[in-house]
Amino acid sequence: ALGPLADALVLDQAVSGERARRTLGWEPRESGVIEELEKGSYRI
Repeated sequence: ALGPLADALVLDQAVSGERARRTLGWEPRESGVIEELEKGSYRI
């Protein structure tokens, strides 16, 4: 049903901000997802 798209969906894909840091000089300024969940407005 999904054809070639199915192959991409089952891959273990990891994404890093390293390329943006290296190419653009980008650095994150905000807290990460885990920290936001623990301490931010979404605290459970």
